[in-house]
Amino acid sequence: MRISRILSNVKLIYYRIEREFQSALAPLTIPSVLIYYRIERISRSNFATSEYSEC
Repeated sequence: MRISRILSNVKLIYYRIEREFQSALAPLTIPSVLIYYRIERISRSNFATSEYSEC
């Protein structure tokens, strides 16, 4: 009982902090996520093409 109560309190605090950070950093985080996603896609496609060319 006590452990679950502590965990729920920690979760509530974490969600509050996350919400505050999201509202403060939303303009910064969204472009960075998009850029990261694009880089990941490019690197994956390059890896796939290099893999095929070796065969």
